[in-house]
Amino acid sequence: TTSFVHIDTWGVNVTSPNVTKENATIQLSTVVKNEKNKKQSIKLCSKIKDKNATEIVKEFRIVELNPKDQKVITQTMEVKNPNLWDMSNPYLYTAQIEISLNNKALDLVNKSFGIRSIRFSAENGFLLNGKSVKINGGCAHHDNGCLGAAAYDRAEEKKVELLKSAGFNLVRTSHNPPSEAFLEACDRLGLLVIDEAFDGWRTKKND
Repeated sequence: TTSFVHIDTWGVNVTSPNVTKENATIQLSTVVKNEKNKKQSIKLCSKIKDKNATEIVKEFRIVELNPKDQKVITQTMEVKNPNLWDMSNPYLYTAQIEISLNNKALDLVNKSFGIRSIRFSAENGFLLNGKSVKINGGCAHHDNGCLGAAAYDRAEEKKVELLKSAGFNLVRTSHNPPSEAFLEACDRLGLLVIDEAFDGWRTKKND
């Protein structure tokens, strides 16, 4: 259950469009919904915290929401001297987004994320944080053996641990979007992901 004014389910997106060792630009995109029949004026406060829950940067703004409407709020924040995420150092920050009305909290979302840059080139292949990385990947379906297709958090984490221990640094999720638990485990344990939506791009499987 939520307040009538709330952050939409899966409504927080974090990207890092510009990354260097000295500075990282973090872009937060938050979908806020007003399910009341009257206009609302709310405060949206966003914080970025490091691994030790220490606040690094903070920004807030007032958001006007029409009745039965939603808005996408985009905020750009800077992190100085970022700890860059990679497979050997899967450092995660947390974006904390809170909306309030008259100093009363309505909703709060914590979203973990890593800061990294990725690039492909014909000359150097795959570049992670500007360094060439040889991809040693495999495909993994969504099911968990005898446990079936249910995404038990620990089973999803165990799958990532097994892939890492076998020497993989990347996984392609075949052939549908994986669970949140699986992606969070990849972030936390240091496994690159090709998050595949489906495998029938131009040729259909059947009639």
